[in-house]
Amino acid sequence: LKPNGALIPDHFDPLMIVDQLRCAGVVEAVRVSRVGYPQRYNHAQFVTRYKNLALKELAKAAKGSRKMKPVDTLVDAIAK
Repeated sequence: LKPNGALIPDHFDPLMIVDQLRCAGVVEAVRVSRVGYPQRYNHAQFVTRYKNLALKELAKAAKGSRKMKPVDTLVDAIAK
């Protein structure tokens, strides 16, 4: 990035910098990042929504002696 047209040290032209960042796609990437993912679920909502992907594993974990959180069981099953 060029900080200014005259290349003077410690002198920043904000409009020039923003224009360069915009052309490089950085401004758009930051905007998308700040908006976040289109859906954010807490653990209970995640399990409710995706439990059909691992019904056997969730049932097995519920009956097992080793207590795992349902969300952990679900994520492990999906990741395999």
